[in-house]
Amino acid sequence: MLNTLQKRYFFFMLLAVGGSLLLMSVLVLWSVDRNFGAYLSDQQEQQVEETAASIERAYEETGSLSAVPPMLSGSGHEHVMVTVYDEDEEPISGPGAGMHGMMAGDEEAEELTYELTSDGEVIGYLGVQFPGGYGSDERAFLTELVLQMLLVFVLLTLAAAVVSYAAANRLTAGLRDIGRRVSGLKETTALTETPAYNVQELDELAAGVRALSDHLQREEERRRRFIGDVTHELRTPLAALRSQVEAFQDGVMEPTEPRLAATHAELMRLVRLVQEMERLFEAEGSPALQLERIQADVLLAETAASQEPMFQQKQLVLHTELEPVTLEAESDRLRQIVLNLLHNAWKFTPEGKQVMLRLFEEEGEAVIQVEDEGPGLEAGGQELVFDRFYQADPARTGSREGLGLGLSIAAAFTKAHGGTLQAENRPDGGARFILRLPAAETDAS
Repeated sequence: MLNTLQKRYFFFMLLAVGGSLLLMSVLVLWSVDRNFGAYLSDQQEQQVEETAASIERAYEETGSLSAVPPMLSGSGHEHVMVTVYDEDEEPISGPGAGMHGMMAGDEEAEELTYELTSDGEVIGYLGVQFPGGYGSDERAFLTELVLQMLLVFVLLTLAAAVVSYAAANRLTAGLRDIGRRVSGLKETTALTETPAYNVQELDELAAGVRALSDHLQREEERRRRFIGDVTHELRTPLAALRSQVEAFQDGVMEPTEPRLAATHAELMRLVRLVQEMERLFEAEGSPALQLERIQADVLLAETAASQEPMFQQKQLVLHTELEPVTLEAESDRLRQIVLNLLHNAWKFTPEGKQVMLRLFEEEGEAVIQVEDEGPGLEAGGQELVFDRFYQADPARTGSREGLGLGLSIAAAFTKAHGGTLQAENRPDGGARFILRLPAAETDAS
């Protein structure tokens, strides 16, 4: 029944308001009943005192109590019995002992007795018995009050129901609208507008949906670009392989050693492409790392030395500044991260320039920096450079080598190690990649 947020909000809001009104009504009636009874008792006592005073005045005028009619002042006393007694407590006027005995059976009856005095001497007593409970006038008043309270309760409950329904509809209207927009993302990844609901939580939710839409749109663009890049990278070597193999089969070309070497080069290009994609899928699949205690400066020095021939071939200088740092990592994965960063620097650094590899410890972290003297990162590249298949503008680099997977692999392996990888532009030109990994705790001596 309460299967929607609107129904639940309406029900619980109505329950809260109705319960509050009911509790308030019960408290009001209890307070009225309690105070009304006290008020009646005060009124009865006051009337008895006034009657006693009038009897005393009549006695002073006539000299006898029997001449005074036992009438209670005021109205509405049809069931009240008043008896006047002499100083010996014998009834001299009023219903007398017989009526008094009849009333004595009423356990709820309230009897008030006052001394009658004249010149300081007791001349008799005045006894008044009020019936138990409320009289007809009091009951009529309380009945009318209850009916009025019930009417007010019903009217306020209806008003609360209308307000609750309007509020629930207003609140959930925004949620329904956002739900429709989210469902629409199945058809298109773009949202044309972000409506304002003037409710903080709804506006934040709408902003989150818009951010999701923008992310999906970027992912869709990258997917399309990836398909185009893979198609391009596969088409060239496959076309070359196909033409060469068909030429060998048709006898158009002899399978000489140079031609076989060219065919093998195209084949290896395909193999490298597949291997690079396999590494990416492995890195993004939360790989199980075999952590070990590593002397990072030694590992980085060996890695840099292995890349010297490649840098020298391009007439680049690879500098290293390595401080002794120990950390826990998987050596092969850490070497892969550094190799990808060095290869990225080698790729974008012009001939005759230099690349810097640094290692130092800072605030309990091992920091590895790779700096180049290339064109630097384009606008927005700091956030996009680690995305899969992202490539810098070829007009800036003069190259379109690879699929742009190396930095994505490095970022994924860094995350698996519990570290961070950031990119920024250097003030004097070029790019700087900063890798931070938790440093190993120093052994207690």
